[in-house]
This record gives sequence, structure tokens and C-alpha cells, in this order.
Amino acid sequence: MAVIYEPVSGRALADPDRPLPPETAALQQDVLERALSRYILSVSGWRAVFAAAEESDAPAIRDADAVLLAVAGRTIAELMRERSTRFPPCIALAIDSRPTGPAIGDLLLRTLLAYDVEVQYLYVAAAPEIMAYTKMCADLEGFVYVTASHNPIGHNGLKLGLSDGAVLERERALDVIERFRTNVGDPEYVRSTVRTTRSLPAAQITQAHLSYARWKQRALQTYAAFVRRVISGSGDRQQQIIAALADAVRSAGAGVLVDFNGSARAASVDRTFLREMGFRFTSMHDSIGRIAHAIIPEGAALEPCMNVLEKLQARDEGYRLGYVPDNDGDRGNLVVYLPRSRRVAQLPAQQGFALAVLAELAWRRLQFSDNGIAEEPLAVAANDATSLRIEEIAAAFGARVFRAEVGEANVVNLAQLVRTQGYVVPILGEGSNGGTIVHPSTVRDPLTAIGSLAKLLYARSASSGKDLFAVWCAAAALRDSYRSDYCIEDVIETLPRFQTTATTDPDAVMKISTDDHVLLKLRYEQEFRRQWQQRRAELETRFGIVAAEEINYEGTDERHGFGPDFRSGAQRGGLKMLFRNRDQQAIGFVWMRGSGTEPVFRVLADIRSSDPADAAYLLSWHRSMVEAADRGA
Repeated sequence: MAVIYEPVSGRALADPDRPLPPETAALQQDVLERALSRYILSVSGWRAVFAAAEESDAPAIRDADAVLLAVAGRTIAELMRERSTRFPPCIALAIDSRPTGPAIGDLLLRTLLAYDVEVQYLYVAAAPEIMAYTKMCADLEGFVYVTASHNPIGHNGLKLGLSDGAVLERERALDVIERFRTNVGDPEYVRSTVRTTRSLPAAQITQAHLSYARWKQRALQTYAAFVRRVISGSGDRQQQIIAALADAVRSAGAGVLVDFNGSARAASVDRTFLREMGFRFTSMHDSIGRIAHAIIPEGAALEPCMNVLEKLQARDEGYRLGYVPDNDGDRGNLVVYLPRSRRVAQLPAQQGFALAVLAELAWRRLQFSDNGIAEEPLAVAANDATSLRIEEIAAAFGARVFRAEVGEANVVNLAQLVRTQGYVVPILGEGSNGGTIVHPSTVRDPLTAIGSLAKLLYARSASSGKDLFAVWCAAAALRDSYRSDYCIEDVIETLPRFQTTATTDPDAVMKISTDDHVLLKLRYEQEFRRQWQQRRAELETRFGIVAAEEINYEGTDERHGFGPDFRSGAQRGGLKMLFRNRDQQAIGFVWMRGSGTEPVFRVLADIRSSDPADAAYLLSWHRSMVEAADRGA
């Protein structure tokens, strides 16, 4: 049989006549163990450099990695068979647009098939697409997604989920990781996995690959329908709401620019869906797999989109929004035209999340007032590094904010827990990276983020003609700030004033030598107590800070108190020092956490202020204490 090629991009998908993975005779157990030591296995996903180097765009992967992927595939197959109520279980499989994706996807496909799992292979798909597809299709019991998200091009990895369309919750994810490690350490398990996978008939491999167009079309249709449901916030009035919103967008002459950067979103529904929503649409770097600049959509990587948006806006004033996804397409960092300032700017991640929270809470209030229905208790779920401005926005609508450790899975699981307590959680996410998740979605999505902004900027009440900015200004007692010809810049001006460290700030990342986070945090607490006494008067004079409270975040757990009694295990969760004023209001914090997907230590400061120097001061102080703890001072 011939090599199978994907007809649009021309990339090789598989050679069915070539058995994979390679024989293990030349791969000693210590070789596999060394390869495994390069992997970062966390609740958020599995990551490693699969190409020859971190920045390599070569499609081949190492033999040792091929064997490890086969073991991973069998481990996942066993999980799916255990949970399934039918045999064989059926799952969705997809990849992002990285060069190593086809090789990894082919290996996983073969192993899953060899171990009695039916696979609907979508080839390149955005993360929100495969997750919505899994959630909405009754025949699917889970998904495997090959991605390293925003990491450099030579990286790749896996995200796993079940039929709810969300990534595995913490305990189950840790269980799968432990199973995988155990299986890799069993030479007979490894040998039998390789033998079984290599014996898969070429005809079965071919059929599975050639079916991808059928499953991809089904996934695109399912995803588009799901996004309509998410944006409308309604099942029974969905068509009416979407049509009215599209008419408002069209009447405003609004346009959107997308810099796909060769990502998986270039193979998704963005073009047709945004046009359906009434937007005029322009794209750039839209060839799948042709990555034009840095994958992480921050800082300099947003500049090409900004430059083109500026040119578009000069010709057509309707173009005021643009977004740049990461490689798996679940992030879509925004660039906006600010008409009062007459300039194009990056929308900071924390600010973007704040606008989305404002929009969704105002939208819900507007919808309830239009239908004469009593409001339910509202809540927002956010990660521990999200700015405190979210509490102030939520409070204006009578909503509570619940927080989890950094990590999309943690926030999604927290929202589910909060709902069991009787709350309605219309929006959740991670302000620190701009990740916005609108219910009933379980993953951040740039299309639903654009939907939130479309509602904020263009939607009007069918009965009163009231817009969301008017709803917000009334809720926040800012009626004098309202103007009927408002733009996004006017809304930004009314947001609670907070200064927050951006993830793009070089000082937001630290390299530390202490691998023992138990010891590091204990030393940090000691250093904080010492320096708190020294700086207390200055902190009160400059910021109004009179009290500090430690909060530790692990998964969905939030524990208040100083010392190791308020942490558990390896203590790798987030640690926050929350600052209060004399009225016991929370007005700022400093935060730290070791990354679960990268070998770095992240730090952040947040303070109620209009002066960026205030956040910089707190961050510098915070870093000095982390450095002292790392030195063992």
C-alpha cells in the first residue's frame, strides 16, 4: 500500500506497510527511562521535546519516544475499556498543526486500534473542536489530543478527556500518569505492547486514516452548533438570539482579523462561523502547519496582527478586533483598535478576561430582565493568579468568585463543584493567561471570547433597547460613565483599577535551584514574616495594606493559613499572600507557583492602583523573598 497523504497540506499521515513502533531489541530499559525523564507529566497535559531540538520543525520522532507513545496509547486504551459500558469503546483522536503531530497521531491510532478501541481520527483540529465534539456525540466516550499548546515548535504532548469533553480531573489524571510510569517500568509490558501494535494489519491502518474526512466534517458541524449554543446562552431561543446578534454586528459593519499562524484553528470553523455571526472576515498566515512566528500569542507574536489590523482600520473603520491563537487554538489573545486614542493595542490577558466576565454577567442579567425570570445565585470560577478586579466586577452583579490552582482542569472542576452547591456559573477561566470558558463549554475558546465581546459591544435588549454597557454602569453605580455611542475603550475605562504583572513580563518568570517546594515555601514564609515587620509602615503608607493572609491552592482546594499544615504532598500548588486594608477589603496579592508544563517558576503581583509602578514594587519585593528562600537565607 502507498503512503497516505493529507490532500490539503500534502503532509504524510502514515505508511501502513511500515510496522510501528520500532523493535525494542536495541532499546534497553535505561534508554526508555532516560527518555521518560524528559517528559513533563501533569494534570494540565503531558509535554516533551519530540523533535530533534526545541525549535526544530523536523517531523520525525525518536525511536524511544515512539515506544513510549505506544505504551501511552495502550495505557489510555485500558482506561477507556475499564470505563466503557460497551465494547469496543469509541474515542476521538486529533492533533494540532506541529510537524511531529502526524507521526505521534499515527502511533497512537495504531496502538488504540490494536487494543480494541474504535477511533474517529480528525487529523488537525482545534482543542475546543475535539472537546465539543466529544461532549456532544453520544457514541464517543473520550478523546486524545496531541498538542503542546503554546510551547515551542519542537515540543508536543497529550491531553486526555472523557465523554464530558473536559480534560481529566486531577485525581484521575494523576492515576493515569502513575499507570503510565509503572507500565514503562515493566519490560514485558513494553515488549508485548510493541509486538501487538506492530502486528496491526495494514488494511486496518489505511481504513482508519482514510476515514478522517468523514469524522472531520461531522466534528466541524457539531462544533459550530455548540459554539452557537454557548454564545446565545440558550437552547430554546438560540436561533432567535444568534440572528439578532448577527444583525447588530452586521449593522455596525464590524470586521475581525485572524492571524492563524498556521495553527489548528486554520482547519476549524472560524471563517464560516464569524461570517455567520455578521462579521466581515480577514485572515493571515492561514496555511495549516506554516508557522510564521512564535507560537505563544503574547508580546512580539501579536505585532504582525496589530500591523495588519492598523492597515485594515485605516481603510475600513469597522475592523476593530483581531486575535492570534496558539497552536492548539484554545487561546486567542486579542488585539483591538482604540478609537478614542486612535491606535491599535494588545488587550492584556487580565483585562480581556475581565471584559468577558463583565459581558457574560451583564448578558445574563439582560436576558433575565427581558424574560421576567428571577435571577439565581451567580458565581465565577477563576484561577489563583487572576486579578482581584474580578471580585469587584462580580460583586456588582451579586456574584461570588471561587478560585482554584492554575490549570484549566482545576478551574473546570471547581466550576462543576460550585454548581452542585446551587450556583449558576456562566463563565470561568484563567485571567492570568486570558483563558475564557463560557458555560457549557469546558475549554477556553477564542470564538466564544469574540462572542462575549460581540454581545458587549453590539447586543441590545429586544424589549428595552438597553445595551450591556448600560447594564454594567447601572450595576456598578457608574451611570455618569455611560454613553450611547460607546466603544471598547469606554468600557475599559470603567473597569476596576488594578495593576497586575503580565505573563509576558520578563520578571514574571524565575529560574530557581531548589527542587524541593516543601522547603522553598517554608523558607519563603519565614522570610515573609521577617520582611513584613520591616516594611509594614511603608506598605500601609503607600498602598493602605495593614494585614496579610496566606492562601494555598492545590487543585480545587483553597486553604487559608501559614505553614505546611495548609499544604499537602509535594506542595507544588500556588501560594498567595493576600493583602487587606483597614476595611478588611482584599486590595492586592503576590503569588508564586512552579509551572506544571515548563521548567520555570512563575510569580505575579496584583494591586488596586492606577500606577504600574505599584505592581512593579510588590513584584520586586516578592522576587527578593523567593530568591532568599531559594538561597536558603
